[in-house]
Amino acid sequence: ASKPGEGSSVLPLSSWMLLDPEVLCWLRESEMAISIIEHLVEIRLIIEPEAAALAAVRGTMEQFMAMSDALMRMSAGESQRTPESTQGDIDFHNIILKSSGNIFLSRMRDLCMVSVELVVRLTFEKVASVSNSIENHRRLFEAIRSRQPDLARLEAKRVLCKTILDLQGLNIPFR
Repeated sequence: ASKPGEGSSVLPLSSWMLLDPEVLCWLRESEMAISIIEHLVEIRLIIEPEAAALAAVRGTMEQFMAMSDALMRMSAGESQRTPESTQGDIDFHNIILKSSGNIFLSRMRDLCMVSVELVVRLTFEKVASVSNSIENHRRLFEAIRSRQPDLARLEAKRVLCKTILDLQGLNIPFR
């Protein structure tokens, strides 16, 4: 914040517009990244399972094809993660949000992008294999494509719980 004649000051985190894309990107690159990852994954755990259930009901064939393409690009990083496989992961989750048909959920894409990028950066080369995670994503995709909302909800939770386990394995605390 800035006041004429008083200069600028940094407001407490509670006053920040945390969903602003620029703020999210700044947080991702800051020393605060480790301390916010729990909060990012928690909000995804609240939002993404319901978005997946809605996507199973409302998604279009075109969206399912885009999701399949994103999953294929993500899977290319099974032996070695690359910027392209990371982008595939981000796209996969963002397509689910968009496929929900809810305009507010689709606007959560920046939060999702920052979270996925941060998780990949933190776990890059430290998680022995990403094949389990990719298989979880495949099951999520199949549940959505086969229009099974309850199963899609469950599989989305499984994807995020695997993320939490990977982060805990790196001694990143979760309450």
